[in-house]
Amino acid sequence: MIAPIITPWVSLAQLDSVAEGVFDEAIRQDEARAFLKDPSHIMMLAMEDELVVGMASGVVIRHPDKLRELWINEVGVADRARGNGLAQRLMRGLFDWSVGRDIRTAWLLMDPDNEAAARSYAKVEPAARSAPALMLEWSL
Repeated sequence: MIAPIITPWVSLAQLDSVAEGVFDEAIRQDEARAFLKDPSHIMMLAMEDELVVGMASGVVIRHPDKLRELWINEVGVADRARGNGLAQRLMRGLFDWSVGRDIRTAWLLMDPDNEAAARSYAKVEPAARSAPALMLEWSL
């Protein structure tokens, strides 16, 4: 496998060729277009030739009383590209992108049973673990 190129410059056309396992569901062109146009959203892609083999996306959250935060929305790596540090490189790409944008922290939520993700995220330094949190979800 060629070392994938990490890029924050994402076009809708790139999302036409995505390896299995990168996203949870099929790309919805309408939602992808809206995501890419929104300046508060960022997506890093790991490209191997013309094929997307990994991605990490985030949303810049503003607060009235503090600097911005980067919520890491999703990190996905194709089955064929796992085990070589690609998820960590994608996250570091998001962190590098955040420099100079008045973003004070980056954070994510994860399923505590996802051992592969926990191992991967633990390799991204420095990281601080928060106390366990409870996520509430409403179907609308």
